[in-house]
Amino acid sequence: MEPLHPHELLSWMTIESYPGVYLLGSYARYVTIYSQQIRALNLIDALCKTGQLQRGVSVAVVGGGIAGLTAAAAAAVRGAEVTVIEGDKDFFPIQRQAGSRYLHPHIYDWPLSELQAGQENRADLPFLDWEAGEAVIVFRKLKEKWETLFKTTANQLREPKTYMGSRLTSLALRPELGGLQLTIEVHGDEVPNALESKTLTADIIILALGFGREFGRADLQRYWEQAPFDAVPPNILRWLVSGFGDGGLTDLMRLCISNFRHDEFVRKHETDSRLATKLKELLADPGRQSIRSAFEELYSQLDNDSLIARGQLRTNTEVTFNAPIDYLESEGSSILNKFIVFQLEKLSKFTRQEGWLKSIPTPESTGPPYTVEFTDKPSREADHKVIAKAEFDRLIIRHGPERPISENSFPEIWQATKSLREKWAAQSQSNDRTRVPIWDPADYDPKTAPHPITRDDKWDEGVDLRCVIVESTVLRRDVSVSQLVQTGLNSNKRDVGLAMKPPREEGKIHAGFKSIKINDALGSQKEYNRAIGLLCRADIAVIDVTNYEPGIMLLLGIRSSVQRGVTIVTTNLKLDSAQWSKLPFNLKELYPLSLASEIDDINSPEHPKEVLGRTIARALGHFNSLPFYQDVPAYEALRRFDPAPKEEAQTILWLCSFDDRYKPHAGYIQGGFSEEYGNDLNDRNERKYLLQRIIEIISPQLVTQRLYSAIRSTILCLVDWSFWSPNVFFEFGVRLAVSNFGPVCLLANHAPDLSSDKRLGVAANTSEIAEDLLTQREKLKQLFRPLEYELDGNWQRLFQEVRARHTAMRDHELPGRSSNIPPTFGAFSFDHTYKFVGEHLPLENEPGATSANTFLTSAADSLIGVSSTTDPSLPVLYANVNRDLDKQARNSAKEMLVAAWYYLGNRYHDELQQPGDLLMSYQDLSYRLANLLEQSDAVKDQELYHSVRQTLKGVKRIIKGVDQ
Repeated sequence: MEPLHPHELLSWMTIESYPGVYLLGSYARYVTIYSQQIRALNLIDALCKTGQLQRGVSVAVVGGGIAGLTAAAAAAVRGAEVTVIEGDKDFFPIQRQAGSRYLHPHIYDWPLSELQAGQENRADLPFLDWEAGEAVIVFRKLKEKWETLFKTTANQLREPKTYMGSRLTSLALRPELGGLQLTIEVHGDEVPNALESKTLTADIIILALGFGREFGRADLQRYWEQAPFDAVPPNILRWLVSGFGDGGLTDLMRLCISNFRHDEFVRKHETDSRLATKLKELLADPGRQSIRSAFEELYSQLDNDSLIARGQLRTNTEVTFNAPIDYLESEGSSILNKFIVFQLEKLSKFTRQEGWLKSIPTPESTGPPYTVEFTDKPSREADHKVIAKAEFDRLIIRHGPERPISENSFPEIWQATKSLREKWAAQSQSNDRTRVPIWDPADYDPKTAPHPITRDDKWDEGVDLRCVIVESTVLRRDVSVSQLVQTGLNSNKRDVGLAMKPPREEGKIHAGFKSIKINDALGSQKEYNRAIGLLCRADIAVIDVTNYEPGIMLLLGIRSSVQRGVTIVTTNLKLDSAQWSKLPFNLKELYPLSLASEIDDINSPEHPKEVLGRTIARALGHFNSLPFYQDVPAYEALRRFDPAPKEEAQTILWLCSFDDRYKPHAGYIQGGFSEEYGNDLNDRNERKYLLQRIIEIISPQLVTQRLYSAIRSTILCLVDWSFWSPNVFFEFGVRLAVSNFGPVCLLANHAPDLSSDKRLGVAANTSEIAEDLLTQREKLKQLFRPLEYELDGNWQRLFQEVRARHTAMRDHELPGRSSNIPPTFGAFSFDHTYKFVGEHLPLENEPGATSANTFLTSAADSLIGVSSTTDPSLPVLYANVNRDLDKQARNSAKEMLVAAWYYLGNRYHDELQQPGDLLMSYQDLSYRLANLLEQSDAVKDQELYHSVRQTLKGVKRIIKGVDQ
């Protein structure tokens, strides 16, 4: 089964009228220990991926069973503040008295998944792991693992606070308190056994209340109690098993087969591909053929040696099975259990009894037998009639537990979960995708916990030059790019210091270095966020684009969108002009700095570290002197874009390869799009949609301006990863960073691979894809979950999913949305990168960062430079040959400086009465303005000139007074 997207998984656990409250598995039909743990991990992972569970978020888990404790442990690993509330005095209240009932983590998953050699008996979970064995041993060890989990981890997880013997009494939304409110009954500290009410608040509440408790009496064994099934009585006992779910079928098999264990049966049949294939077909399409007829067909084909032998049957039991004739068609039991019971039926080991129990009888005063009556209707119906009567020595009643949430226990929650109950009731056990893992084990390793979804990776205190280096998987033969950057910058400290603003003296620069290894950065939510945060805040980014790896280009696209700092791209290869000319148009402006020199003398000026150090110093100087310095193609185009005019058709931007080999893919995409987004939309009076690549957008704008304007403004964007083209991943990174509508990613299977195309300047020996690059691609797929397609596949299914993703994102952005859970199609919500970037931007480079006087003086500088006259070498082109232009530029600059002078003098009059940096800036501005006004013949300028001179005298008196 395919895993659910995180937001889809949450929809199976969300109580809509209680935002932030999740019901964990109580209505599921597939309820093995292992499946409950998987659901719990899935829930926490989905909360993380949709951005709801972050470090420090408070999570209250109601229920101390296997699901509740797994969820609590997972939330703690992800950095949450966890509280566990359990109504009993100990964890696992139902199972802790369990006896010899054999448990196996994976047995009910057969034949959908094979038992892996070496791991077949283990749950293989990052914590609260267990292996097959008797229930009493399994749960004792689980309790021990919970107790030691928070004492042995490397980073010491914060242990959840626990309230034992406490009962949830009410649940309420309290926005004024910042979240949700629980009221629980706890044992008081002063009076023994007395209960007192206590109120707790939490950001997230997980109701892990289990599946309720079975009806039971002293003479009736509950499912988890020690049952004397395997004891050998002196005489044959008559047993009644009533109930045909997995619990009832398991007890039926234990009564019919000596020393029965599921795993032994599976081991006997796991190599029978015919049996496994048929059972898989039944699970995939249960309505295509009746299960009974399919079993009859299988039974006739299988060898006697592979079926249950009569010698395996117990001789000391006489079993009656109370179930309807079509019990094999029920969705309430596993295909494995049904096939085993079917064989027992063929062997006539039990007698099936129709009807309903009139009531659960009590034994006679002297003990068994029990007289049992079966009726034609449930006993709650008045007009039932008895259809059979029999006597039994033992009764096993498996009619299911009483639900923990009911009209009597929690009427408000019961009513609120109506739609959720109906959704689960319509779900077949075999298609329950909530038990398919969506989590990555790397995110839940307690040794490296906590693993929050966001992380503020701060630079060291006192750092005045932040430098981040992104390393590709192609390693240099001697020293890494990170080492070259550090040694190169240190050996050119003087030039770097002079290039900084304000200039720093040699030796007084404290540079902070952070390194990002690309496959690590793509390996988890935490590391991806760390990489993006560093790229946002770095003054200098050195990015190794050797082989133009997709993950590298993705990060470069994000960096190009968010930071007007110095960005230097490097390559470990020699790149000549012929290779450069064949790069995609939007990458040609990024001419990588080659570090391929073979000079070994580290003191040589041509050593790569020296070349890199000089390049950093030169780039930093240009960045601090040019108001619109650009070393990446996207930044200015994205900030100076013109929003596209509203048109009749809604454009869908299509980012893809332009290689000739993409033509079949282009035809497939265009054909599927026209069918899915064609007339059917227009018939419903919805807006028309127009699929366009950049070459199909008609505009007189430059191609790059057109491209980045479209990337920023187009609501729906398709990104086809096929061929793993570097320009596509660069544009993909840009889109992630600048639009709150994440793109819909596509990926063709078996498409030509351009990663070894020598036109891109890659190494000559890359005819085979390196293992590290394959790993990188898989990590990208895990993070963003592209829709994979085949050229000869079903385009309708593909574009229905495209539409579904687009609609989910669009609807979430509409006012009055039905759910606060953002659509999430990979490791993050659709708008995660955009929001994360927005929260981590360095504000000094964003609008409004400069004061009004700095803004005005900088504008004057762009007209006349930093002096008071216009010189041919200064900014305005043609001012040296066009007198009117010269005059216009100087007059405009003068007016800007006048405005700045008035602004400072009036707005900060009081602050200018004492010495400081502001007063010195005011003095410099006054001198500059006086020089300009003195050259003017205008009466107003002369009057202002005298005022400025008087002001300068006052400034000098203040400064002189301090000096004295």
